[in-house]
Amino acid sequence: MKEFPSVKTLFTDAWLLFKKSALSLFFLTLFSVAIYLLVGIVTVASIFVFAGGAGFMKAFSSGSPDAWLSLLTPSLFVFAAIYIVLFVLIFTVLGTALRAATVLFVAEADRPSTFGAIIKRSFSYVGPLFATELIVGLLVFGSFFVFFFPALLLAFFFSFVAYEVILGGKKGTEALKGSVQIVSQNFGEIVVRAVVYFLFYVAVAFIIRAVLRKISGDVAPIIGTVSFVVNALLGWYGLAYSVSLYKQAEAHTDRAKKASLVWMVIVSVIGWTLLVFAIVGTISLLSSPKVQESIRDAVNKKASTYTNTGSKLTQPAASMLAAQTFDGANTYRETNELSPLVEDGRLCAYAQRRLEQLDTLGRYDDRKGFYEDLADDKMAQAYFADYAFVNEAEWLAPDSTSNAEAIVADWTTGEFADPQNSIIVSPDFTHACVRANPNWLVIVGGSSK
Repeated sequence: MKEFPSVKTLFTDAWLLFKKSALSLFFLTLFSVAIYLLVGIVTVASIFVFAGGAGFMKAFSSGSPDAWLSLLTPSLFVFAAIYIVLFVLIFTVLGTALRAATVLFVAEADRPSTFGAIIKRSFSYVGPLFATELIVGLLVFGSFFVFFFPALLLAFFFSFVAYEVILGGKKGTEALKGSVQIVSQNFGEIVVRAVVYFLFYVAVAFIIRAVLRKISGDVAPIIGTVSFVVNALLGWYGLAYSVSLYKQAEAHTDRAKKASLVWMVIVSVIGWTLLVFAIVGTISLLSSPKVQESIRDAVNKKASTYTNTGSKLTQPAASMLAAQTFDGANTYRETNELSPLVEDGRLCAYAQRRLEQLDTLGRYDDRKGFYEDLADDKMAQAYFADYAFVNEAEWLAPDSTSNAEAIVADWTTGEFADPQNSIIVSPDFTHACVRANPNWLVIVGGSSK
């Protein structure tokens, strides 16, 4: 058998293929973008038509959560599931066919063939290529869990699987065996040439960026554009390099020497088994009473910062908690050498209004009602006329375990405490009021003009 062609020969062959196929690859790129855009437009249009476009527009214009929730019907979920399946299927078919076309345009650059003819042929490889790559994916993914290195080795042995399907006409395990034959019989030569191209790619990409930066300190747009073009050209040249390497290696492969996938399957099965054991073990561990109890304790401890788990407060107990919280706030301010907050009747009236707002809504509104009232001139005049600025905070679901000390601590040093805007912490606030009912506790504060 003849000596394996040199690296220089490989670069030369790849350059010839690149020159002959570059224009076709450019048109293929434009064609791909157009196809994906068309699919995207059709997808959006069909969603609008078949999934209640008028309802979506109404919900979008109103901005109401209830309007969006009204769209969540069983038929919408069925439609969404069907659409997702079709969307994934279409993109899988298109992506696989376009990858096959890319290889064909490069590998057959010397043969006279029309653009349409190659595109048409590429769809005939969708089934075999997808099935073969699925097998590769399962084998490589399984071997990943056997200390990682086997996955890299398997991926390397399967480097030419796509070419065996598209250019060699093989399917399934035959394509896998064909790739293993080529790589195993030319292992050193392929490794060297793969490393050389990697270094070449890195050098070209980084040198160009370095040169552009030397030209001017403010060439970010130019660098981005040139880098995009260079990466695209390097990608096309890399494909020509890979196809040329496949052809050279395939010519130096003795097909009579059979390749075995047994050890690869065994390694992958071991990896999948370890993964299954890991999943089952994790589930068993999380199912154990001690672990569940620990998780519950941690969750409850975290949740206790925002909501409590004791019995529900009566209104007198809620009012007492509010008074204690106001006193606790002033104790904090006195400790930190801040002027005490003065209780104000109009702020108390607004705090009561906020309690009624939240009770009517039946859920926390993320302070939306407060901001709407603040933006309303009549409301602002009625409640906040004497203040340069106001703020408010809530404590959700007070109960028999709630205490003023914990509430003040959360508002002053808790995870979401904001010292600059905190009614208790900021020295700018002069007046405040705390009100509570069995469902909510609210503090409203203002800075006098």
